[in-house]
Amino acid sequence: MMNLDELWQRTDDWLYEDRIWNHHSSNNYFIWFHVFEDEINHRGQTRMIKKMLSKV
Repeated sequence: MMNLDELWQRTDDWLYEDRIWNHHSSNNYFIWFHVFEDEINHRGQTRMIKKMLSKV
């Protein structure tokens, strides 16, 4: 698992390295974009659940 310190050490070239992800051609930029996007969605879901539970 990569942490933020390791991510900061990566170069722009690393972001655009070709690699296979989920059996498709991809790159690290595409993969990490989706990691962050997924994290943002989960945080929104958590916030919504907390708000709903506070009304119960």
